[in-house]
Amino acid sequence: MPAAIIPFQLALSPALPTIEGNLDYRHLRDQFLDFDQLLRGSGLETQFVSTSLQDWLAQAKPGRRAPSAKAQRHFQEHCRRALRCN
Repeated sequence: MPAAIIPFQLALSPALPTIEGNLDYRHLRDQFLDFDQLLRGSGLETQFVSTSLQDWLAQAKPGRRAPSAKAQRHFQEHCRRALRCN
């Protein structure tokens, strides 16, 4: 049975500024935006978080109560950041 991902609002971050005249920066910014679009559009990010969450919950010791919603949310955010950093 797949683990249920807890939905939460992602942090709103300001749009990346455009620095005129710096071609390297514009290329890097465009790459970051492309990566973001690929991760969101392909469903890879959701699949990664779901699989990681399932493994994490399966490692919970028997007899102990399930992790709280706050702990699960923290784990989901950590997985998302880990995927994007790599």
